[in-house]
Amino acid sequence: MAVYVFIECWNEFLIATSLTSQADMRLLPVGLYQYVTTYGVEWGLLTAAVVVALLPVLIMFVALQRLFIQA
Repeated sequence: MAVYVFIECWNEFLIATSLTSQADMRLLPVGLYQYVTTYGVEWGLLTAAVVVALLPVLIMFVALQRLFIQA
């Protein structure tokens, strides 16, 4: 299952990279990939962007964790 999920995520990344030309239309993984440049990885900016991207997911999980435990 993990291999299948990895392949699907990678394919989604490639499709999103090739089909979006405008910066405001990019999906999250493609936007995060913009911090990887030919000169290196901008670790500070990438880390900040990942934290900002994870905040809604963490807030949703904390708010609904009782429902996850009951199921």
